[in-house]
Amino acid sequence: MARAPVALAAGRRRGRPTLVLAAALGAALAAGTLGLAGTPDACAAPPTPQQKYEALTLSREAEALLKKGAYADAAKKLERADALDPAPEYKVALAQVLIELKDFVRAGELLAAAATAKPATIVQKKAVDRAKEFRIEVEERTPTLAVEVREPAANAVVLQLDGEPFEADTASPVNPGHHELTATAPGYQQLSQGLDLKESDRKTLPVTLVKSGSASAEDAGASSRGFNKLPAVIAWGVGGAALFGMGVGAGVYAMDATQEVSDVYRCGEDGVCHPTPEQRPYFDDDLYNAQVYGNLSTAGFVLAGVGAAAGAVLWVLSDRSQAPDEPPSARLVPLVAPGFAGVAGSF
Repeated sequence: MARAPVALAAGRRRGRPTLVLAAALGAALAAGTLGLAGTPDACAAPPTPQQKYEALTLSREAEALLKKGAYADAAKKLERADALDPAPEYKVALAQVLIELKDFVRAGELLAAAATAKPATIVQKKAVDRAKEFRIEVEERTPTLAVEVREPAANAVVLQLDGEPFEADTASPVNPGHHELTATAPGYQQLSQGLDLKESDRKTLPVTLVKSGSASAEDAGASSRGFNKLPAVIAWGVGGAALFGMGVGAGVYAMDATQEVSDVYRCGEDGVCHPTPEQRPYFDDDLYNAQVYGNLSTAGFVLAGVGAAAGAVLWVLSDRSQAPDEPPSARLVPLVAPGFAGVAGSF
């Protein structure tokens, strides 16, 4: 009598699915060869010899596909085999393929069915024992999600996960990966939220719905009333750039240029310089450059002050109520000219 290969230990080693799947399929094939490939459900008609033969043929085709890494196609073959001959061997083999496809929930259901089957042969008993052991591992690896509804009452909320109904306040097995949760209730705004689950995750997600036309409407109104800090931030940014770019930068250059003019052209404490005849053609230009940078530095400090003041005013005004279509209530325009710096605007 042919013996079915069994690899329970290998079933717990990740990274060697082909060996494990081959073992499960080998058990199914051996049982089929012996004409013992399945004990049907008590309420179902037993499979005919033709159905057993077709199931055996499909399992062999699935084994060939698995060697090529075609797990999805192999799963379809095993699903058809299990439908024709609902034996625990086919359920275990299909569950192991589904694990490779990250369908942990369906794999757990198949293993639960196989683990509770009543074996009629030695081959089936081995498949049932294998299902019991593998089921524990799959349950440990399968993520669970519990949605805790806080507002309104849970029985008033309709939950859907990836478009399918989902029960609230219960930890339910979910496949690893990305999911979309939606929650709806009469008189409340719909909530949509994405979440990602990894193997063995145990996640509890609190859900609080907002009444229609209340909190959310106030939030929308606040966003449309001009509660915008961006102009104030821009004004402060301009002021900071003026402070460091013009005020400090030009100031340092002006001091260096002034000191150089004083040293080269022998300027006294009274501010009178004494250039030589050879230096005279360059004196006026060097002195003018030093004065220009000095004026730029002064304008930079003034503009920095204007930016700081404008930012403060805009920050305060941004908190005022303002209709969505109402024009801004404040306008500031910096004015900079040779020898002058200031601001003009309306409030």
